[in-house]
Amino acid sequence: FAAMIALALFQMVPLPEGLLKLISPASLSTYATFGNDPAGAYHPISINPDATRRELFRVLAYAAIFFVIISHYRTKEQVHSLVKTILAMGCFLVLFAIIQKMTWNGRIFWIYPVDEALKTGAGIWGSYINRNHFAGYLGMTIPLGMGLLLYSAPSVRALPETALGLKVARFLADEKLVPYALLFLLVLVMTATLFMTFS
Repeated sequence: FAAMIALALFQMVPLPEGLLKLISPASLSTYATFGNDPAGAYHPISINPDATRRELFRVLAYAAIFFVIISHYRTKEQVHSLVKTILAMGCFLVLFAIIQKMTWNGRIFWIYPVDEALKTGAGIWGSYINRNHFAGYLGMTIPLGMGLLLYSAPSVRALPETALGLKVARFLADEKLVPYALLFLLVLVMTATLFMTFS
């Protein structure tokens, strides 16, 4: 992580022509072709240092969120509640997206007008302007749901000589079955919605 930050910072440091030619001849060529700087001017490797700086700040913000989460959510119960919260938000967004698609009036939240291309566009995007962003959120949420599904699956372990009927009966009698079935349905609906985004 530190090496990635150092690399981004290094790309914004103005370098002499000789060093820039050695490290990034394409950047030097771009500066020579499109720049009007005098010969021997110092230039960074990045041809757009502002964009590099913005992306660096974005990565630092992601890192800060990551470190806050791993330092705050330490117990199994805390992690479990965080995953459930993310899944609940995913469920809400999916339901909202489906309802909005069924009652589409050309406006997001039925209030804000959108571009003409979106009004007739295929796919589903919910509260997101860009359906790829909605698909990206679902693409991160579905594996969490699948992980929780596998973690909380009712136990069907039994002795090898136990009859199949007894195994099925134990499975159906398990108190985790209803929440497990609801979670399975949620993951299934989110997966179907992901495909319906046409991302």
